[in-house]
Formats: sequence, C-alpha cells, structure tokens
Amino acid sequence: MSKKRKQTKQTEYERRKIEEARRQNLYVKRLFALLKYLGFGDAIPYFDKSLLKLLSCTRPLLLRMDTSGVKYLDGNYKSFIQHEFYYLMGRHKVPFSEQEGDTRMISCADYFELWMPLTFQLGIAMNKPSERAGQERILNVFKAHGTVIVSDREKERFTDEFNRLFDRMNDQYSSCLTLQLYQLCNPCIHLIWITKLQFEQYKNRLGHIAWLASRPPNWIWGTDRKGERRRLYRVGFPLGARDDIYWHSARIPNNPYILMDPDRRYEIYMQEHAVVRMFERLDGVAPQVINTYMNLSFIEWDVDWYKGSLLIAFKLFNQKVGYFFADFTKERRIVIRTFYFITYDHTPEGEMLSSYAGLKALDKKYLCIDRLSTFLASDFDRGSKLATLFREAGCAHLLNREALRSGIDSEAKLTSVSNEFIEKYLSTLDMKA
Repeated sequence: MSKKRKQTKQTEYERRKIEEARRQNLYVKRLFALLKYLGFGDAIPYFDKSLLKLLSCTRPLLLRMDTSGVKYLDGNYKSFIQHEFYYLMGRHKVPFSEQEGDTRMISCADYFELWMPLTFQLGIAMNKPSERAGQERILNVFKAHGTVIVSDREKERFTDEFNRLFDRMNDQYSSCLTLQLYQLCNPCIHLIWITKLQFEQYKNRLGHIAWLASRPPNWIWGTDRKGERRRLYRVGFPLGARDDIYWHSARIPNNPYILMDPDRRYEIYMQEHAVVRMFERLDGVAPQVINTYMNLSFIEWDVDWYKGSLLIAFKLFNQKVGYFFADFTKERRIVIRTFYFITYDHTPEGEMLSSYAGLKALDKKYLCIDRLSTFLASDFDRGSKLATLFREAGCAHLLNREALRSGIDSEAKLTSVSNEFIEKYLSTLDMKA
C-alpha cells in the first residue's frame, strides 16, 4: 500500500515537472520569436539555460484578481475574464522605439511577459563573471541595433527611452483593463469596477493585482411610450481602471426646445428592452464585444435629433451598425427606449433604402438584411447593384466584412445570403413599381 502511494506521488511530481518544462519551452520560443522580430536575433546564442529558466520562472503575472468583493463570480467566469484580458493584451500594441521611421510594434502581453523581465534582469549586475559576460554580450547586440537599455549598470539605472516605453506600456495596460471592465458592465445586468490596482510580488512573481467590486443595477420606475410601467436603468460605467462607477449624464446638441438649457447635462436611463434588442439585432458578435462598444457609444455620445426623438450612434470597430432610440421625458431625463439596426425603417439610412429601392420592413426581414449576422457571413460584391444601393443609402460600411468580423462570436451560427438572391428580389420590386 505504501509503495503504491509513493509511486502515485512520484508520478504526480513527474507530471508537474513535465508541465513546467513544457511551459518553459513555450516561453523560450515566444522570447526568441520576439527577439528575432525586433532585430535582436544575434543575441540568442548568448542566452544560457540558467537565464532562460530564471526568466520563465519569474515572469510577471499579467493579471491576478481578488474577487472577494464580487458575489456572483464563479471560477469559470473568473477564468473567462482573465482569458479575455490576455487576448486584449495580445492585440493592443504600441511603437517599440521613438526613432523616426521605426515600424516595430510590441504588444502589452509581449512587453510585460517577455521584454520587461528580460531587460530588468539584464540591468542587474550579476555576481558570477560568466553571467556578467553573457549579459554584456546581449546588451551590446541591443546597442548595436540602436537600443540602449541601461545607462549605469553598477547603479542599475535605465535609460530615459526605456523608462518612457515602460510608462507608455503602463498606460496601455490601464486602457486594456478599462476595455475589459466595459466588456463586463451592462447597466441592466451588473456593474463591475476596480477598487485597487497595484504591482506587487506574489509567489516569487511580480504582477498586477486587481481588487474587483460589483453592484446591482441602479433603477427607478418609469413608463414606456405606451404609458406602461417599466424599470428604467441608470447608465453607468467606470471611466478608468482605477475609477468608481460614473453615472452618465450628457448634453443634448441641436436642442429644439427653447426652454431647455443647451449646456446642462441630463441623466441617461435605458429600458431593458433596448438591451434585448441590441443583442438580437447585432447577432453573431460576441456579447462582451457588444457590451464594450455599447459603453463606448455612451462615452462618444454621437447623438442628434431625428423626427422628434434622439438617435445615439452605435459603432463596432468604427463601423456604424445602428442606433439607440431615445426620448427626452417630461421629468427631464434621456430615456433610451430601444435599439435599431441601421437598415431599420426608423433610421435615416433605413428610410433611404426604402425610398431608393422600395424596401419595406417585411422585405428587409425576408432578405435577412435587418440584422448584422447576414453581413458577417455574406461576401457581397462591392461592384454589385446591392453595394451601390448601400453606398447611396449611407450604410456601405456594412460591407466592410473583415472589420466587423473582428468581434465575431466563435459559437454563433451564421447564414449567408448571395448577391444574386437579393438583386433578383430587388428586380421584382422594380417591376411592381
């Protein structure tokens, strides 16, 4: 019995060592790939095993979360948040150097996991002569290619350019974390913010630690357009990675009401119906991406009056895909009632589609051009009659398929529609006219 137990423990130990070796191997491959991309491939032969092992074992944690202040977060959702944050950190890049004409870019993930620990380690004067010699050779390769990291190795001082890159990366880190919070915040579901964020050591690894907090939606009773009683949810979100929830209020441009103060900011509320319609009509896009751009739409506040109501532009990856439809109520509140896809009859673009091609609401529904997923799945010919129609109606950006597909939901089932099918239907409308 004891032998079996000992054998099991040994097997678990071996598995752990194999996993550690696998992770170190992946880390080294990433590090060497980054050095080659940055033009420092000549330095690779000077990396010894001890340095590589040290870098792998002590690499910073991109994000560790303390969720004791968030009641409903389970382990799976916490893992999802971290996965999404790592994805954002990999996508967002900044210029590697300040040299004019230098096109090299580095992501936040590569900087904090690879470049920062390497350069910090190279800036520390090692005791062993062999280790010092290796460090000097690597630093000389960097210097030969125009990158000076250390100004005084004995005093462990880094150059001003290195410190400025560190500051830019910290700013980018905060931006990524803010976007992550926007993914999680929805005024009708829940609001999350960070109460404290600091850089500290955890199990021999430095890293950012974020303390999360949450609160339920803030709502009041109100009425919809039919006079029926509805909950109105106050629009709120954190403005930054270290900010509490900001309860949004905004000015109304081109105000048609003389008695209203154009410089006053009015509280913004929304009905749950608007959020439901937003997710329905932007189908095919990951929910967390929709949440992000919903909050960004409130921040950008591209709004104008249209037929007595407010239309708040909603953009995905700088492509306008719809509007929040809002009223200004007698209680002097901005209340978002619903969400319209850009081809809907109640939008300027949708009415132009109806005017130019005779497309009514049922026609758009039949052709499946009343929702975003059709444009994510279909590869429309930009030289076709359909593309010309969309350009004339002011919604040609719906054909920018590659840009819109950046936020696609991997689990979504998309159905494509052909140019021929739509143009044949349009020709029948021409005949009826």
